[in-house]
Amino acid sequence: DLTDKYINYLDEIKEIKYINYEYNILMPIVSDRYVFMNSDYFNSFNDLEYINDNYNILYGRNINNKNEALLYVDSNKMIDEELIKYFSIDIDKFSYNDILGREMKLIDNDNYFDCSNDYCYLNNVYKDMYMKSEYVLKIVGIVEIKESLDIGSGILYNDDIRRDFIGKNENSLIVKKQLENNYNILINDMKKEELLSYLGCHSLPSKLDIYVDNINNKEKVIDKLDEYNKKNKKIIYEDVMAESIKTVRDFVSMISFILIVFTGITEIVGILMINIVTGMRVVERKREIGIFRGLGARKRDVVKLFNIENKSSKQMAENRL
Repeated sequence: DLTDKYINYLDEIKEIKYINYEYNILMPIVSDRYVFMNSDYFNSFNDLEYINDNYNILYGRNINNKNEALLYVDSNKMIDEELIKYFSIDIDKFSYNDILGREMKLIDNDNYFDCSNDYCYLNNVYKDMYMKSEYVLKIVGIVEIKESLDIGSGILYNDDIRRDFIGKNENSLIVKKQLENNYNILINDMKKEELLSYLGCHSLPSKLDIYVDNINNKEKVIDKLDEYNKKNKKIIYEDVMAESIKTVRDFVSMISFILIVFTGITEIVGILMINIVTGMRVVERKREIGIFRGLGARKRDVVKLFNIENKSSKQMAENRL
C-alpha cells in the first residue's frame, strides 16, 4: 500500500515531470439535470502541464481553476452517448457548444447519506444533493488526445478539487459514526478500516502514474524507486514502457545487424567484381603487357598500372553517384 512517506519521497525526485493519482474512494457525481453519473468517465490530473503535453483544444478553452473541467473526445472526435444523456441533450442535434458550460457536482458524504439513526442510508433525491453540494465542475473546453490512441471519451478535472472533497469527507457525520462503532454502519461486507478509507477518512492513493521526459530520466527514477524499496517496505511498481523500449531496441539492433551484413556483402561483391574486371583487362591486353615487359617493365610495375586504373574507375563511379 502507498504511504505518505512514499508520496513525499516521490515529490523530491526532480526527474519526475508529473504524477497522476487514483483513489479508491466514494465520489458520487450528479449532472446539472440531476442525473447520477458513472464515475468511470472521470479522470483527474495533478498538473496542468499534463494537459498541455497530451491534449489539443478542439473547442472552448483550457482550465483556469479547480472548478473547471475538460471533456475529451474519442479518436473519431465523438462523445459517448451515455455521457451526453447525463445532460439531457438531444443526441440527434448535439454539437460541442451544447455541452460547453454544463456543470456537475461532487456529492459529499453529508449530502449523500442519511445518518439520523444508528445506521446510515443513501439519499435518493439527486436534486437535493446537487443543490446542497459546493463541489462544482464546469465544462469549459473540448479536447482530444495528441497520441493516436482510442481511450474513449470522458471528463478531465483537477485533482485539487478531489483533495478538498476528501478533506471535507474526513469530518463528515458518517465517518465520525463509523470511527465510534465497530460494526459496519452501511451494512455491507467491508471491514471497518476499509470502509473508512472508502468514505474518505485518511485516504491515500490506491495507484499513481509517474511521467518523465525521456528514457534517461526514466532509468534514474526507477533506480530511486528501487533504492526506496531496499530501505523501506516494498512498493510494487510496473514499468509500462520497459517492453516497448526493449522492442524498439531489439528492432534497432536487428536493423543494424542487417545493415552490417549488407555492407559486408557489398564489399565482397565489389572485390569480386574488381578481380573479374582486372582479369578481363589482363586477358584483353596481353600484347600490351608483353610490350611493357619487353621495354624493361617489371611484373610489379604492370600490377601497379592496373591498380591505378582500378582506382581511377572507382573514383569516376563515385563521382557519377
